[in-house]
Amino acid sequence: MTAPRTAPATPKYLVSTDLDGTLLDHHTYAWEAAKPALAFLHEQHIPVIFNTSKTLAEALALQKTMGICQAVIVENGSALAIPKTQLPLFFPKGIHQALTEAEQHSILTFGQPRAEILQFIAQQKDQLGPILESYNDWSIETIAEKTGLPLTTAKLSAAKDYSEPFIWLSNEQTFERFQHNAKQAGLAITQGGRFYHLLGDTNKAKPLQWLCEQLAQPTLICLGDNKNDIAMLNAANIPVCVKSPTGPYPSIKANPNTIFTEGYGPIGWNEAITKIFNNKSG
Repeated sequence: MTAPRTAPATPKYLVSTDLDGTLLDHHTYAWEAAKPALAFLHEQHIPVIFNTSKTLAEALALQKTMGICQAVIVENGSALAIPKTQLPLFFPKGIHQALTEAEQHSILTFGQPRAEILQFIAQQKDQLGPILESYNDWSIETIAEKTGLPLTTAKLSAAKDYSEPFIWLSNEQTFERFQHNAKQAGLAITQGGRFYHLLGDTNKAKPLQWLCEQLAQPTLICLGDNKNDIAMLNAANIPVCVKSPTGPYPSIKANPNTIFTEGYGPIGWNEAITKIFNNKSG
């Protein structure tokens, strides 16, 4: 009788993936086309880390739907949430003092509190006029309409802790001034598939690189479809630029291992993971 297979102490590979437009279809948020690749990664004990602009509540709800229990990076690199059951993997010598506790996760923060970000936006509106609209200006119904999410999911999306999605209403010159002021205030602006995001001076790569250091630098596979994925894709050993129906592939630094998918969203996601590991086995 064959002994049951056990997961390695540290993974040889780590998959970091954007959600909207990448693992999830841009229009429908469906992910089922990626099921074969997800099942393969689970069987091989290769962690799939969500690296998303979504909130922790949104990401955990999706993890539950997909049967995944892993660390997650949320709000464009603002925080890393580690399941408490996995803490010994990351902190073999004891719990890190910078962690804060949630119900089933310990959280390492890389960004700034949303309250500070909203205060900055209010100051900028006082100086520059009605330059933008953001989640804070909208009802749950409006957020659902603008994102295409059902109301229950839009409510989870609205509960940002470290960032503020917004649409720009003014001109390019004023945007450049706003961007400069944000940088002076220690904030950053990144562009996703539907919105700009104002957040602390972080990105999707920073917590991911910290994570890889704890795990003895596994081969890092990153998948994304948009500008806010560029830092993450540039940090990858194997970057995957997923084809988007709304714009060109992300413009990343040259890497001979880069894959540009033919399929959109989860179809392209499945295509890329299959290609990577077929090549490894070949």
